[in-house]
Amino acid sequence: MKKRTKIELEIRNTLSAMLMNSIGNKKSAAVLRYIIRYCKKSQKKGDYILFAKPDLHNHELHQLLCIFEIHNRNFLRLKKKYLNYLPSICNKTKEYLKFLADLISNKEVVKGRIEDKVRVGAMLFNSGFYFECHEYLEEVWLEENGRKKSFLKGLIQASVALYHLQYKNIKGAVKYFERTNSRLKEFAPVYLAIDVKAFLSDIGNALKILEESKSEYLKDAIPKIRLMD
Repeated sequence: MKKRTKIELEIRNTLSAMLMNSIGNKKSAAVLRYIIRYCKKSQKKGDYILFAKPDLHNHELHQLLCIFEIHNRNFLRLKKKYLNYLPSICNKTKEYLKFLADLISNKEVVKGRIEDKVRVGAMLFNSGFYFECHEYLEEVWLEENGRKKSFLKGLIQASVALYHLQYKNIKGAVKYFERTNSRLKEFAPVYLAIDVKAFLSDIGNALKILEESKSEYLKDAIPKIRLMD
């Protein structure tokens, strides 16, 4: 199993929170654009860039300052302990902004309907943002009850399974895939505009590959959430 450092987890949590606030709120994506601006203008690690503080709301500023620091009220730079992670921070931020652009172009607007929120969760999942999918759907899960809550739990468990797999925790992936299968089978064939039958088939194939200790073949059999019209 690939271990993550404390700093890597801090970066993951901070960037994910930025994405969560940006889903359904285009203005909140400004905090991500600040990072891209820093990535483009910083000629070397530790450079400062001009910082227009009024462009951000207080909660967005707080998120940004988890990994950045402000100098003389007008300049911003990455905190020293994160400097070695600048390339991964820049790459992840670019991926997030592309996802948000796709969300808008696909007209997936986060409204009050559970179906809309599940579609956004599916897009996160299919984009390979498994931790982020977990975080997003957990917020939706907290607002629901009954069968919908149980269904969301199954999707969350699938996200956890693939997050474990990203870090080569095969045992954890198998455990959560089995939990997903057990929870979602009662919702087949279709529930909340998701093709549950096809999703469970994908998970079954993934489990077979993992149980046969052939995880190297799984890259061509990663489960996807198929949306129904």
